Amino acid sequence: LFLWVIPMVLSCSAPKGNDLPSEEESFGREIITRLIKSDVRGMLVVLREYLMGDEDRAIKRVASLFYAENYEAAIQKSNAFLKEYPITNENFVVLLYKAWAHQELQQNKEAIYAFEQSLPYIKENNNVVRRKYAYVFFRLGYLYNGLGVHRTAERYLQEGLELETHNTYYQILLGDIYEQ
Repeated sequence: LFLWVIPMVLSCSAPKGNDLPSEEESFGREIITRLIKSDVRGMLVVLREYLMGDEDRAIKRVASLFYAENYEAAIQKSNAFLKEYPITNENFVVLLYKAWAHQELQQNKEAIYAFEQSLPYIKENNNVVRRKYAYVFFRLGYLYNGLGVHRTAERYLQEGLELETHNTYYQILLGDIYEQ
C-alpha cells in the first residue's frame, strides 16, 4: 500500500490559485496525514472510501447533503444521480433522501412522487426487510391525508401498519381518517 500511495502523493502538484485538489491529491494527503499520526484504522477508512465506486460515492454525497440540512442541494444531487444511474434495490435509497428533502422544504407533492417511486423496490424485498421501510408507507399516508386524499392515505397507512402493527401514532391517524 505504501509503495503505491507515497509515489502518487509525491507526484501531486500543489493546487494553483482557486483550483481544488484532485480526488487523488486529497486521498494521498489524507493517507500521509494518517500515516504520520500512525492511524492505521483511519488509513483503512480513507482507503475504503477511495476505492468505493462512483455510484456509492454519489449516494454518500446525497446523504451528506441531506443530513447537513442542505435539502435543495440534496435534491439536485439526487436528480443528477437518477439521470446517471438506473434505480436498483441497492441504490433506491436516493429516492428516499430526495423525498424527505422535498418534505422538509414543504414540497409535499414532489415528496409523494419520490416516495411512490421507491415502492416497487421496497415491495420486492422480503417482509423482514420491508419492515425497515414501513415509515415510507406511513409518510405517504400522512402526506395524502394532509392533501385531503383520505382513501389513498388510508390504504398507505394500512400497508404500513401491516409491517409495523404496534405504531400507535399511525393507528390513531388511521382512526381519525375513518371518522372523516
